[in-house]
Amino acid sequence: MNLSLSKIAIPFLLFLSCHDLYAQSLNDSLIAHYTFDGNSSDNSGNGNHGTLFGPTLVPDRFGNNNSAYLFNGTSDYIHYLSNSKFKPTSFPISVSMWLKSNDNSSIGTVFKNDV
Repeated sequence: MNLSLSKIAIPFLLFLSCHDLYAQSLNDSLIAHYTFDGNSSDNSGNGNHGTLFGPTLVPDRFGNNNSAYLFNGTSDYIHYLSNSKFKPTSFPISVSMWLKSNDNSSIGTVFKNDV
């Protein structure tokens, strides 16, 4: 069977023109954005800044210096004020992070929100 290019291309182009394509921006309903670049500032513009208690800056998974935090596993943490800004306006929500553990036998609390 020999199909010409126009017999394939025209229906495909019509299909694309009849459907709206939607992409969600990173900023849609964003509550907080932390870059772990030496501070615990919220880069989303929502003012959900944190305070560092003990973690040290280390290279990230790509080898970029001072782009990840090393926690001692017991007392290091980042504290964020518990406020209504951290409460999502709708569910479900997603939390995205890269995590590497040196001790897989027990992983403690990674993310906690009192709101």
